[in-house]
Amino acid sequence: MTAVLAVGTPAMASSDPLAASPAGRSPSTRSAGVAEDAAFSLDEGAGSRRVLGGTAREFTAELGGGVEPGEVGKVGTALKLNGTTAYAATAGPVIDTTTSFSVSAWVKLDTKDRNQTFLSQAGNHASAFQLYYSKAYDKWVFNRHTTDTDDTTIARSISTDTAQTGVWTHLTGVYDSAAKKVQLFVNGKPQTAADFTTPWRAGGALQIGRLRYQGTFQEHFAGTIDNIRTWDETVLVGCSRTNAIGHRGAPEIAPENTLAALEAAADRGADWVETDVQFTKDDRPVIMHDATVDRTTDGTGRVDELTAEEISRLTVKGGGRVPTLEQVLASLKDRPARLLLEIKGPQSSAAVDRALRLVSEAGMTDRTLLQSFDEQVVRDASASPHRTKVALLRSVLDADPVATARQFALSAYAVKFSGLSARPAAVDKLRAAGVEVFVWTVDTEAQWQTATAWGVDGVITNRADHFVQWRNAHCAGR
Repeated sequence: MTAVLAVGTPAMASSDPLAASPAGRSPSTRSAGVAEDAAFSLDEGAGSRRVLGGTAREFTAELGGGVEPGEVGKVGTALKLNGTTAYAATAGPVIDTTTSFSVSAWVKLDTKDRNQTFLSQAGNHASAFQLYYSKAYDKWVFNRHTTDTDDTTIARSISTDTAQTGVWTHLTGVYDSAAKKVQLFVNGKPQTAADFTTPWRAGGALQIGRLRYQGTFQEHFAGTIDNIRTWDETVLVGCSRTNAIGHRGAPEIAPENTLAALEAAADRGADWVETDVQFTKDDRPVIMHDATVDRTTDGTGRVDELTAEEISRLTVKGGGRVPTLEQVLASLKDRPARLLLEIKGPQSSAAVDRALRLVSEAGMTDRTLLQSFDEQVVRDASASPHRTKVALLRSVLDADPVATARQFALSAYAVKFSGLSARPAAVDKLRAAGVEVFVWTVDTEAQWQTATAWGVDGVITNRADHFVQWRNAHCAGR
């Protein structure tokens, strides 16, 4: 997962015949240099004559030349284009091509008999950018024309691998105005960037399925296109799959480690819900971070010196009760989120086995990952007949994290943000060894951007709902 910049959108006279169409946002309603995100899901049904995009559905692209909506897509439905006349175009510009921007789409190519354009934005003579298949190179390309003239030169970022037909491929094109680079990403993987130093404003429409070149529309796409996105702010390519992990649930919404907090995280989009297990005097697993009940409840004393019945009568500060592990499992079973279960050590092997047996009896083994700072707890979990996948928590990186992962048969390695920042290259090494990397506890947008740029698989955060929103806005989806 590699970080890239993106921003975008203009206003200027268009040479596209659809620019004056009333069914879209008129260029006159948009100030020069002001940009907004557009997101075309392309899920309109067969017979539709236009497709809608944008968070508020404010962008409209008219369909022309025999486009077929309602085709089976990568997600939902998609547009099928015939390669000769079919296209879709907005009423005016969507991207400010003078500033940083990104565009992305899922494409499935039918043939390689000629150049084929997936996305572009028209100027008077040329398009300011082009995301396309090149027959000459037999590869995917993201380019920028250096001038709006018939004899323009071209800056290209070209894929390393040849393009494939009949296969859904995710393409992202990025123009970074600060670095003066254009760069292509194929299925989230960065390709070699190219220098581009002469940005110009393309005031025509966003074109789906064709290119403006030497004053005419050409290079029509033969195939299927789905889920088109443009961005007017910094985005990251490849981080859309970074898991949101609710630390002790959603403690900004409800008291930590209560059912209300755990359910709030799951219901607001967290991919994982993280929670803590301590064991009572009578060996019952309850959800509590601290060794004592003092900080979070109206009671006092060590968890392991109180019975489960005594703890059940306590009131959590801010409202609620201390849940048992059984209650948490029952609650999450009917929700899509997975469970990141931290067992506080030291614990007996019997206690670890007891907790995992409850996970198994709830039918949650495949959706649960057990983690601990305590190495013996991790060993006991691996040896349990009710074994689930395991992770080791670290405050700092081991000298050789991959060797540690192999030693403990880890599925994931969870490390503190400050510890990972010392050697972020460890992420790639762990992932190459088949080990996921989680980072904790990361609560600011600046840290989210850094962590996702490192390529971590999961961000453990007290603000999982906010991270999900940030991820949706800043990550190029795949």
